[in-house]
Amino acid sequence: MGVAYDPSNGYIYVTDNYFGIGYGLVSVIDGTTVIATITVGTGPEGIAYDPSNGYIYVADTGSNTVSVIDGANNTVIANITVGTWPEGIAYDPSNGYIYVANSGSGTVSVIDGANNTVIANITVGGEPLGVAYDPSNGYIYVTGAGPRGVSVIDGTTVIATITVGVEPVGVAYDPSNGYIYVANLGSGTVSIISTSVSTSSTSTSSVTTTTTSTSTSVSTSSTSTSSVTTTTTSTSTRPTPSVVPALAVVVAVVVVVLIVALLMIKHRKP
Repeated sequence: MGVAYDPSNGYIYVTDNYFGIGYGLVSVIDGTTVIATITVGTGPEGIAYDPSNGYIYVADTGSNTVSVIDGANNTVIANITVGTWPEGIAYDPSNGYIYVANSGSGTVSVIDGANNTVIANITVGGEPLGVAYDPSNGYIYVTGAGPRGVSVIDGTTVIATITVGVEPVGVAYDPSNGYIYVANLGSGTVSIISTSVSTSSTSTSSVTTTTTSTSTSVSTSSTSTSSVTTTTTSTSTRPTPSVVPALAVVVAVVVVVLIVALLMIKHRKP
């Protein structure tokens, strides 16, 4: 199931995957209330919002289509045929394209949001699943390019394949640090990709996989250099609080009490 937010109306769109019984739905939520249910293609999974036209794009895994929902009236206005078993989907604001990961055909379909047509089918291999956009460099990152690969797409061209953990599935971009986070289902790790772009248009990507027991390899290509390191996390205990100050206070109090008692006794004597 996927979730997308439409800021133009404040609604949340949630895919309801009914792949087993031959159809699928998208629930529209306003605050805490479901206000509409939209019938889309079979087995809807990924979902993305396009702010340039106000449309919501839904990857229908079972019907090999992308349903296009107009957020203004919550109706399906188009069904676009893509590759086999589309799952992940993302919008690229730099070119207005919608990228759809087709896990069954090992391709990424590129939809032009201006006319809702497929302008390219990019071969990435493997079983592509997750899709994320990095605004810092304008690249699209697609997981599942082989058992340990993440494809990097610039426009309609694969410019690099980065080696990460086993069976990479989910992927997300963090704008606070510019990192791409990849969830590796097979190895139980998260790979962190840090990408920079030089003036010669050659990208350099470093990958850190957080794990406690799995070592990873180094992958390089002609257009990108990808290094993978394994890190471990150590823990430390807090220091035991010192008892010396407490004892000093107790002794001082006892001394003061004794002095006061002696003065009182002396004062009472005739």
